[in-house]
Amino acid sequence: MTFRSRAGLRFLFSDGNCAAALTQVFGDLSLVDSMVDWEVMRAQMWNNTAEDPDRMRRRMAEFLVHERVPTDCLAGIAPH
Repeated sequence: MTFRSRAGLRFLFSDGNCAAALTQVFGDLSLVDSMVDWEVMRAQMWNNTAEDPDRMRRRMAEFLVHERVPTDCLAGIAPH
């Protein structure tokens, strides 16, 4: 199951660590904002807590592009 971007690139993204059975994989870019936990992604500390024991898995969400991403498809590189 792979999907193509407007540039014709095949991609998938997940809502967490792909090694976890709970993780879901998507190919619809319109879902990325609702399925990726951006608050956890921006956090400096993202360890699991008693209130949220799934933070570490969600922090390991992946966006995978098959083979390569041409530089003309990049809008910028974000600092960490």
